Amino acid sequence: MKSIRKIVLLSLLLSSFMIAHAGGNLKTTSMKGKVTDRAGNAIAGAKVTLLNSDKEVYTDFDGNFEFNEVPQQEEQKIKVKYISYLETTTSFLPSEEKSSSLEIHLKSK
Repeated sequence: MKSIRKIVLLSLLLSSFMIAHAGGNLKTTSMKGKVTDRAGNAIAGAKVTLLNSDKEVYTDFDGNFEFNEVPQQEEQKIKVKYISYLETTTSFLPSEEKSSSLEIHLKSK
């Protein structure tokens, strides 16, 4: 009985190790952007969500935002929301460069 427990425990540990390192070859990049209105004025405090992930950030005083560890060569979508502006969803393809940059213009409601 003790040997079966050891085998099961060892199997679980090896499985956990393999799962933890399976994504080790996934290349990532950072993605920066700026959110402005149609006139080019920065929008501070807009909520920016990287869809299909748990990542969300808010723009800084100058309308800038940044996501780290975004998978390369996979189409990504971000959603931007701010009070009194229409919600916007944008697609982009992160490149193999160190970072990608987006300029997002929100329209008033």
